[in-house]
Amino acid sequence: MSYINMKNSINLNFLPVSSAFIDRYITKAKAVFVCIYIYSLKKCMEGQKITLKSTADEFDILESDVLNAWKFWKKEGVVDFDEKEDGFLIEFFDISPSDLKLDKNGADDNKLDMLVSINDKKTDKKRFINKEAIPDYSIEELNVYGEDENVGRLYKTAEKAFSSMLDYRKMKLVFSLYDWLGMSVELIEFLIKYCVSEGKGRNLRYIETVAIDWNERGIDSVEKAEEMVRVFNNEYKEIMKELGVSIILPAEGQIKFMEDWIKKLPIDVIKEACRRTVLKTGKPAFEYADSIIQKWYKQGVKNFSDIEKIDIEFNKNKKDIKKAENKKTSKTNNFVNYEQRKWDFDTLNRLKGELLDKNLKE
Repeated sequence: MSYINMKNSINLNFLPVSSAFIDRYITKAKAVFVCIYIYSLKKCMEGQKITLKSTADEFDILESDVLNAWKFWKKEGVVDFDEKEDGFLIEFFDISPSDLKLDKNGADDNKLDMLVSINDKKTDKKRFINKEAIPDYSIEELNVYGEDENVGRLYKTAEKAFSSMLDYRKMKLVFSLYDWLGMSVELIEFLIKYCVSEGKGRNLRYIETVAIDWNERGIDSVEKAEEMVRVFNNEYKEIMKELGVSIILPAEGQIKFMEDWIKKLPIDVIKEACRRTVLKTGKPAFEYADSIIQKWYKQGVKNFSDIEKIDIEFNKNKKDIKKAENKKTSKTNNFVNYEQRKWDFDTLNRLKGELLDKNLKE
């Protein structure tokens, strides 16, 4: 959701980007921040809705990067925005040179203070975080943090996994997993290698999503991550395959269904329920599959033999019900089943004639 509050914004054939904005930011601000500003300004002028997700998809970047762009422009006094449940409101200001903030003066942060701050932020406790709150590290900060032994090791591991030098976006993501999510070096290395092995090494949003998911699940060690990956690569993939779901990372609701199923029934029984679901509904209806699985679980199903017994009993009951219905219908129609009387029309005519003659004589 977005709105615009600018002077002289009637003509939609051009974008009202002030020369003061161009002079100040076009070569000094991050290129992606400038692009997001211009792209969103056009969308607002056209009355179109914009969200963090839609903007991130257009630029193939992290949603947190989009949010950081708006935080930057708000801090610079260029826009104002307010986050909403279904998007966010953006107000673009009509900028004059006097409106722009002056450059900040002052010495750079001390490198030692930066390195100490890394360890101050680290924690071994499980943290529930806002996925849009990833810090906006500058390239200078990331380079300084790279002098830390652990961070430097992470950068090198990531370069090998990605088979390329780390650009700003990759470096920022790798460091944020260590600093923002508090993941251990070994766990981050395992996560990156896993995502690369799944063919998702270039999808930084996917890596961030998996990292947040692990954090919220309390996966804070390589051993726990290995077990999670084992389940994902075996049970989850088999279930999704039977349901015809091709995505690598299922939705949170789908994962909850599968977690519950795996706790209750063997994987072969679950797959059979999924096959029946697709045959019946023609789609990957997790709710329908869940109704079958919960019913089987209550009936004590453990294997295919148990399913066959249930099917036999079901079909028998179905036949008994149909037989009872037919019997009821037969009784209802009994009134038409009596034997028809045979009439002698010659005798009737004779009796009718005799009765008529008798009446005439009287």
